[in-house]
Amino acid sequence: MNQVDRKRKLLLTNALIVHFIDEDDDNFQNKRKWAKQWLLQRRKYSHMNLLRELQSNEPADYKNYLRMENHTFYELLNLVRPYIEKENTTKAFLQRND
Repeated sequence: MNQVDRKRKLLLTNALIVHFIDEDDDNFQNKRKWAKQWLLQRRKYSHMNLLRELQSNEPADYKNYLRMENHTFYELLNLVRPYIEKENTTKAFLQRND
């Protein structure tokens, strides 16, 4: 193989490598996101804010997240609310007898 043929093969090989690298970059940018936007932002929401956000913007994700319908969740919440709600208590102060 002479010098010219060798250079042509090397140039062709380099051109093919550049072509495939460029093609891979295009495919990388077109890939679907694996995480939903609300899931990426879950640290900024409390659980109730997250539920409200899901209920208004992503109803299918809301149902999937809770594994139940909206009315069923609130029905259950109302049943347990008296047991989990914070109560204001008055604490009796201990008096020292001197």
